[in-house]
Amino acid sequence: MSKLKTMKMEHMRLLEVAEAYKKYVADISDLGLIIKSKMNEQTSITSRSQILIGSPKKTLKFDVVFGPQVEQDIFEDTVPFATLLQHKLTGG
Repeated sequence: MSKLKTMKMEHMRLLEVAEAYKKYVADISDLGLIIKSKMNEQTSITSRSQILIGSPKKTLKFDVVFGPQVEQDIFEDTVPFATLLQHKLTGG
């Protein structure tokens, strides 16, 4: 084989390799965009969750705290609160 023919074949092979790398770079770029989109989506969900739940540093106040020794009759004590909560949740 002549040296020129060998060089042309090597050139063709390198062109194929270069095209494959271009495809990989494009795929990686697409994956980067997908990852950024998912991260932004997660950040948005986290932000909305914090708005709905409140700040993690928020101090909560309780009217009543039931200990582990309390029987099932605690539900009788919570009926007024549960009724008010249900009323608020249904928009009444």
